[in-house]
Amino acid sequence: MLQATRSELIAELKSLGAENSQYWEVINEKRQEMKPLQDALGTLRGSGRERGGICSTEEELNELVSSTNWLENFYTVLCFDMNLEMCTFLFGCRSGV
Repeated sequence: MLQATRSELIAELKSLGAENSQYWEVINEKRQEMKPLQDALGTLRGSGRERGGICSTEEELNELVSSTNWLENFYTVLCFDMNLEMCTFLFGCRSGV
């Protein structure tokens, strides 16, 4: 009886192995079908923080907006400081002209 049960289990395992192979064949076919779509999506999103890319989450979008605001403020202050330095320099040169 034990031998019969063992042989039944082995037969069932063999059939499950074949079923598993068929399953993975289908999965691999689906992956091949999805590959061009994933490549196109990757191109759309861009690499990293490339401008014009698509954000995949709301958090990522909020972070992008926040960093853009920070950069805008930083460069505004930087340009103002440079303009102030240029004016100071020009006023300093004025007396020599």
